[in-house]
Amino acid sequence: MNIASLTYQVDSDNIIVRLSGPWDQFAIENGGVGLLGAAVIGKHLFEFVANGKTRHIYQLLFDRCKEQNLILEFPFRCDSPETRRFMSMRIEKLSDGGFSLRSSLMREEIRDAVLLLAHKTTRSDETIISCGWCNKIMIEDGSWMEVEEAIAKLAIFGHTILPRLSHSVCESCYMNAMDTFKMGVKD
Repeated sequence: MNIASLTYQVDSDNIIVRLSGPWDQFAIENGGVGLLGAAVIGKHLFEFVANGKTRHIYQLLFDRCKEQNLILEFPFRCDSPETRRFMSMRIEKLSDGGFSLRSSLMREEIRDAVLLLAHKTTRSDETIISCGWCNKIMIEDGSWMEVEEAIAKLAIFGHTILPRLSHSVCESCYMNAMDTFKMGVKD
């Protein structure tokens, strides 16, 4: 599916109030049936952001956008098992005190399916950490690698049941977010 852009709006309390673009189609095609519009409208945005560090970064960006009347943009990834999606997020303050968040596809790369990223895969109690912004995987020494490299390094193909994925933010993405926080684009 070609998703030129998906936009969601939150009110001043970060409650999701509006969705646009092919939201439901994208959710279904990516195993996110629980993320259909009817399930997310009226919910707090941070109910859908699992990691505390990521929630903190978003709140910092929202505060900066609101206080300085800035439009903030930053890159992130939204991969599926078969596709690397390089995206851009644009956060803009709305006149009612809420925010518009627009995710735009910059480019896609097709790859062999990575079962570790599949939603309907049986999982073990073991957990590995994925960066919620760039999708790299943390390995034992605390460094981060692309998922295919990490699977080989961690010998995940030898597992009969794959580990669960938990999300955090790698140092590189954290620093990028802080740079975005400092710079912004004047409205």
